[in-house]
Amino acid sequence: MRTCLCFLLYFLIIYKLVGQTAGTTNTLGSSGVTAILSTTSANHKLIISGAVKQYGTGLNAVGSPTLFLHNTTASTGRQFGINASNAGLFQIFDVNATNTARFVINGSGSVGIGTINPQATLDVNGDVRMANLRMNNGYNGIAASCLSTHVYNACGTGGYITMGFTANSGANTATADPFTIQQTNNAVGIRNNKPAEALDVNGNVRATGIILPTGRAGQSACL
Repeated sequence: MRTCLCFLLYFLIIYKLVGQTAGTTNTLGSSGVTAILSTTSANHKLIISGAVKQYGTGLNAVGSPTLFLHNTTASTGRQFGINASNAGLFQIFDVNATNTARFVINGSGSVGIGTINPQATLDVNGDVRMANLRMNNGYNGIAASCLSTHVYNACGTGGYITMGFTANSGANTATADPFTIQQTNNAVGIRNNKPAEALDVNGNVRATGIILPTGRAGQSACL
């Protein structure tokens, strides 16, 4: 019934505009909604002043409130739909790919790209390419260029950069990460959360080359 009323509203708009002079403003009843037919503008053929509400149920174009955008350029043109699905999703779907959803927002505000069931605030099913990734108000992040990938922590003088396999290890915990960089002395720790030397290793070290202390000729076996 609501879908029928929506189509009736569209019909009334078109009916009111047929035969009108360009730029004529038409008010639809006492609702205050106005529709303007513009034949002098190449960019805006129909201008509606006021809210437009579409009702319906169902999935994608099958009964659900949907706006279709179709570029008819030969060989490269494509058709997309924007709608509110019966699963409670705002979504953009690809008509040319059997109505596959490309972008969704669920009722919790989570965004899914390539997935209709986002499990995080942003859930991407596929590769992500970005120039810079910043975390925690810009104090931590990863910056990449053609020369290097820079991992940084700029939250203060006592920060750490650690690499591990669980969320509950590393700096300020009882479990050391495999790799730690300590900001206070720019020291690197291997299995050591508090490196005291430039390189502080908690465990055995195996080297296939020669260790060369400053000012001394290196020895291949031991120092």
